[in-house]
Amino acid sequence: MSCRNFFFLLFFVLPALLFSKSDLPDIKAKDVVKLSNEIFTYHTSFKELSPELMKRTFKNYLEELDPRKTYFTQKEINSWIKPTDALLKEAMEDYKKGDFPEFFKIHKLMENAVVRFNELNEKIPEETLPEKVNMDEFKEMVWPLDSIELFDRHKKIRALQLDVSKKLEDENKEKFFLRIKRQVDSRHSNFFLTEPEERSQFVFSNILKAFAQSLDNQTAYFTPGEASAYIINVHKRLFGIGAALRDDLNGLTVTQIAENGPSAKSKLLKLKDRIIAVNGESIIGMESKDSVTLIRGEEGSSVVLTIVREKTLLDDESIVSSPEHKKEEILDITIIRGEVIFKDTRFEKDIEPYGDGAIACIKLYSFYETPSYSSTNDILETLVEMQKKHKIKGIILDLRYNTGGSLYQAVEVIGLFIRKGITATIRDHNGKLNHLRNLKSGPFLDTPLVILTSRYSASSSEVVAQSLQDFGRAILVGDDHTYGKGTYQRFTLVPNDSNHGKVNPQGEYKVTSGKWYTVSGKTPQLTGVFSDVVVSGLTSELEKGEKYSKYPIENDTIENHYEDDFSDLPLLHRIALKQDYKSDPQKKTKLFTQHLPTLKENSKIRLQQDEIYQNFITELKKEDFDIEKVLQYNQSDLQLGEAKKIMKDFILLMSSRSTSSPAT
Repeated sequence: MSCRNFFFLLFFVLPALLFSKSDLPDIKAKDVVKLSNEIFTYHTSFKELSPELMKRTFKNYLEELDPRKTYFTQKEINSWIKPTDALLKEAMEDYKKGDFPEFFKIHKLMENAVVRFNELNEKIPEETLPEKVNMDEFKEMVWPLDSIELFDRHKKIRALQLDVSKKLEDENKEKFFLRIKRQVDSRHSNFFLTEPEERSQFVFSNILKAFAQSLDNQTAYFTPGEASAYIINVHKRLFGIGAALRDDLNGLTVTQIAENGPSAKSKLLKLKDRIIAVNGESIIGMESKDSVTLIRGEEGSSVVLTIVREKTLLDDESIVSSPEHKKEEILDITIIRGEVIFKDTRFEKDIEPYGDGAIACIKLYSFYETPSYSSTNDILETLVEMQKKHKIKGIILDLRYNTGGSLYQAVEVIGLFIRKGITATIRDHNGKLNHLRNLKSGPFLDTPLVILTSRYSASSSEVVAQSLQDFGRAILVGDDHTYGKGTYQRFTLVPNDSNHGKVNPQGEYKVTSGKWYTVSGKTPQLTGVFSDVVVSGLTSELEKGEKYSKYPIENDTIENHYEDDFSDLPLLHRIALKQDYKSDPQKKTKLFTQHLPTLKENSKIRLQQDEIYQNFITELKKEDFDIEKVLQYNQSDLQLGEAKKIMKDFILLMSSRSTSSPAT
């Protein structure tokens, strides 16, 4: 089976998850109106509800409940998919008053659809399943026309599930179907909440999600649990026990204990321990994300874990014993929660010997900042440490799988490699331009710099790549272009020392408040940042990017700001900064880019003559490429390997020319 089809199949056969009952936000109808108005206040384009936004909200709400198009039929929901002008007008007036009858009608329809879903799945005989299912049917999905088409879709999905299960070992096959059942049951339970208040909270939160998504692809509403997960993902930091857990359906098994984390310090938790209860509450049968939420908590608080530990009955525990020589014991252990930092998921470092020195390679996964650490400090400390042992002749900054993070950290990272000057400009929701400046010359001004990018490189990664490209300070290598996200978002939850990322019980939101531009006046919105030397990699054929989203913000340009007029600053600050800038301003330079034609030609010749790379690209370009072949060809990371060769050429070219004269 091809890679595209296999991952699409996994996505489709596993049920879509909704947030759970324990994650319901504490909101009422009036809060929906209040939060919607707040989002309008800060949004870059939309300031009030319109018929088009109302129509989008209806469609988004339906897709929020039924993303896989397996519950509703077109006939049932046609009045919301193609609403009349009268319905849109009435719904807009209701929305502004905090009245949502149409959304509650859809919710009721979903309750009935859940009952039908269960009935349809119960009466699917295995012998009636289609032998072969065309995967193309499940791309660009639309709702089935009627119940007959709906039943046919369910049979095809069951056939796909069985197809996936055949590729699994017997033990995993059983868990696969148990996991599907548990996820379906968990999802369905959300539609039969017995308390009217909980039912309303569930509807209101989905209304806010649908509304936020109607504005653009990046604006979003988060339930409290989703907000916490978002912060953890961006900043790679949480407060918990410091252990990696695997959901084995009969509890959470400890697979890794974080070095210097709370569990490691306590010495009470061991690998292979199985957690079955948290603070006396059983987690058997509970969704893993709900179990993990119980385990996490405030720094300094305690959590009691009930664990099952396998113990050998032999005197020598190093001897591999048979099942009859083992027994299980149940223990209660208490661990004090603390900060858990995922250093290995923040960045990676490597050194490539070259000549009388070395090439520093740093892979950064996001742009993060907490009171304890930041992406800028991690890069700086790594390079300084490397310099103590090696003569750093070149730096490769790998941003291929960096989807963004803190814009201000991106500006700080840029500042490591340039002199003083504007690095990025924000145009806010009121149209005002605000310049982000580097006010101190960086420590790595003359070191050859290659930035490795892919179609996954987004947002803050694109700020760094395009800004350094604008100044001529770096050579961009990788996929033909990056993701294309040139908007910035205002997020209502900002982790700091005082709140430890505490979440508003009403939920949080992020809203697209404007676009950012680099010093050239360009934004990568929709287009992405274009590589100087194209070296196609694993993601080069994927349709990834903002331009593929439902409601993207348009691209535009502003004037370039290579010359800073300080017009965005108060007069006194303007005068002081002008004086300071005179000492060491960053100018657009050809010192590094003068070698681009040679670097491109050398790379082109190398790649054309590289049989493994050519086989890799040939397979990758196939509509149904073989993932095993692709990974086999790319086991040495061909894209990174070529980036290192380009860097070696770069260093050689730089050293063969005098760099003492001023750059032009």
